[in-house]
Amino acid sequence: MNIFYRNYNGTLQNPAVPEVVRARDLALRGVRRTASFKIKPGCFLAVSSNPACEKWRFAGEETWHGYPPGKILLFKPGSDLEFMQIPGADRRGIMLQFVRGEVLGVDQLFPEGVCFLEIEDRENSFCRIIQSVAALPAEAYYEAQSGLFQFIAQLHQRMRQQQAEDAGFADNVDLFLRKNADHPLTRNELAKQMNISVSLLSHRYRKERGIPVMQRHLEIRLEQARTMLLNGNTITEIAMSLGFSSPFHLSRAFKKHFRETPSQLKKQQ
Repeated sequence: MNIFYRNYNGTLQNPAVPEVVRARDLALRGVRRTASFKIKPGCFLAVSSNPACEKWRFAGEETWHGYPPGKILLFKPGSDLEFMQIPGADRRGIMLQFVRGEVLGVDQLFPEGVCFLEIEDRENSFCRIIQSVAALPAEAYYEAQSGLFQFIAQLHQRMRQQQAEDAGFADNVDLFLRKNADHPLTRNELAKQMNISVSLLSHRYRKERGIPVMQRHLEIRLEQARTMLLNGNTITEIAMSLGFSSPFHLSRAFKKHFRETPSQLKKQQ
């Protein structure tokens, strides 16, 4: 098994930062330390061990996201998480790289079309396993290998549990969108309400519904506009009530979605 790892702060330039996984003789266990990701990995896995709360920001986002101890981030090369930034000096965690072709089934955890996953570890058991492996003496090869295989087995088990718990995620998003149909929402606002990253929100919703979450947000607002039209409201009243920038903007979106204008709908009554 060929697994690479590094600490979040890479070169450990700050001596105050503890090295969670030590480099001492780890090559003998099939685990090698690296300060670079230029090894054509199959996937990455990040584990937070900060007793406080680390903050990570993904590529293309302005918002920092807080992650508690034991949060597992599993992601493929090229995803936004590969370029995450971690502020501050108190960075504690482990970054594992599973080499392509030797990922031990970790790549099978990804649903089709999904580049990264968030996995809860409320008991912080994942981090404890890796820390115990790192603390073993160099000659404890089989004990270290056993610990790493235990880590992978628990990862698969936890992911199956979480997938069962996550059933109905899109329903919860739709419910929130319907309750807030009277004004436009941004993806950042919606992700904050769902307590996940923007990218993961988009991936998970599209996986369940087959359409982008913001497209569904617009559809729900247009459905509300149609109901209001049938109840006798004017297009101007509806545009103001639902937060559209203008009656023209609402009419154009309405026609594109329903293939008829608000005026044509009114005439059918």
